[in-house]
Amino acid sequence: MVAVAAQEIAGVCNNRSFATPPRHGLSLNKRSGGRRQLSNFRIDLRENPRTKTSSNANATVLDGVTTDEPHPKSTTGQYTGKKAVVIGAGPAGTVAAVFLAKRGFDVKIFEKRSHPSSVPSNVHRSIPLTLNPKASAIVRSIGATIPKQGFKDGMHRAAGSVFISDKGIQEGGSRLKEECIFGERHSIASNIIKAAEGQNLPNLGFFYDMPCEGVDIEQNVVKVGGQLEEYDLLVGADGTNSVVRKGLEKNRTDFEAVQYAVRSRYKSFRDIPAPAKAKGPFFESVKPGTLAFVNLKKTQFRGPQAIVIYTNDSGMFQGSFLGTTDSLDAIEGRELQWLTEAVPSVFPKEWLEPIANQLKTASESVIGPVTCCSSLVGPKIALLGDACHSVTPTFGIGANLAIRDTLALDEAMDFGDGDVDSALKNYNKEWHPQVDSIMTLEKMGPILSFQGDSTPWQKLGGMFFAFHVKFHGIGNKFLPWLIPQSVYRRIFSSELNGVQALRTFRREGVMVVAFIITAIYKTIAALARIAMGAV
Repeated sequence: MVAVAAQEIAGVCNNRSFATPPRHGLSLNKRSGGRRQLSNFRIDLRENPRTKTSSNANATVLDGVTTDEPHPKSTTGQYTGKKAVVIGAGPAGTVAAVFLAKRGFDVKIFEKRSHPSSVPSNVHRSIPLTLNPKASAIVRSIGATIPKQGFKDGMHRAAGSVFISDKGIQEGGSRLKEECIFGERHSIASNIIKAAEGQNLPNLGFFYDMPCEGVDIEQNVVKVGGQLEEYDLLVGADGTNSVVRKGLEKNRTDFEAVQYAVRSRYKSFRDIPAPAKAKGPFFESVKPGTLAFVNLKKTQFRGPQAIVIYTNDSGMFQGSFLGTTDSLDAIEGRELQWLTEAVPSVFPKEWLEPIANQLKTASESVIGPVTCCSSLVGPKIALLGDACHSVTPTFGIGANLAIRDTLALDEAMDFGDGDVDSALKNYNKEWHPQVDSIMTLEKMGPILSFQGDSTPWQKLGGMFFAFHVKFHGIGNKFLPWLIPQSVYRRIFSSELNGVQALRTFRREGVMVVAFIITAIYKTIAALARIAMGAV
């Protein structure tokens, strides 16, 4: 099942269903009647007929409004004088802070870690991310740039994925046709912060080494770094162990959060140089911007099942071993012996010893937990990203969904027109159904559905997940005009939103069950006729 998940992770890096990229900033589809419908909202990546350039080459015209900013509606200032506190300066928190500042809020963003520029990138865990076209467009809207070629500040234009095994090297699909960002989470987060700071917004301030210590929901006060900060809006973008979310859980009976433990673990290795004679199919496949999945052979030690490898901006190779606590424990003390037996024949032999040595000392990292919340908001509080919907890597959607949250919140602020409570109510009403649908699909994925405490329905969902991925993967390869890609890949490409994807998945499930019941009925009927004929 981990292999199925790995194929789906790779698949979202090679999705072929992307539309044509936007020529002029961001545009948001609206339903008729003028009311924004975030339940079906999307960034339109095709050229919008309502969008045209002005005499200023850098300006954008949307709905008759000309601006030099790529996200014009967030410059209206309806919330001037109101205080916003953002907890967490990750990608979602930083983008949200910029959007809120452009709305007129006086924004302070607090981060428990030091400024990224003061922390060497090689001390971080190896967490590669691919931002899809919509998330990339949102990131570009605050000034971040995607390099046309090569690395720039640790980011690279995504180039797809490959599978490497003893059966050979297989391309995961066609190269991405959109401007998708590939890079380590640390690099992407650092560049988003750099872009936000480059906006020079006088009403936006960053504060580092300032952990959130608690929230007084009744008084609208949050304690950060030992000091109290009042707020008119508090944004919790502080990850899976969110202090803001825990404050809501403790003080609100109408708010519930459930976390599902995940047994999957990984260990990272970094800065492995290419051999002196780095030639052959392996190095021709693992190019910059490419995510390589190395399928490992089963050995007597029952170790991890796969390695993810990619290149960094220094030309070095790094990656992670994917497995469980049991599989990582099984190879402890015999890492080199296991690795020698497990890797495919094309794997560079010069790498075995240095990677095995790092595997011995690397700390074990956890995938998860998966977090599901009954709401995205509380009194004067909005939750973003992992604080309210942390996921496994199955979709390749975690960071993308978190960044999409920021645009959903920003559009809700436009709907609120200066009223924070109205904006939050709209954010939850329109966006939570999308998030909730994706989390329902997440619980059917293989990483979660085959845990020891999963329900029979979750296990059944996991079995259908595997069937769905295989069927659509093979079917779309040979009959693309008839069989679409899996709903998980279509979520990544935003071809389907969460509600549509869940509806499609369930409809297919009903069809499969109906087919099985019909087949069983006809088989029994045929056997009965044979038996009656024999009599």
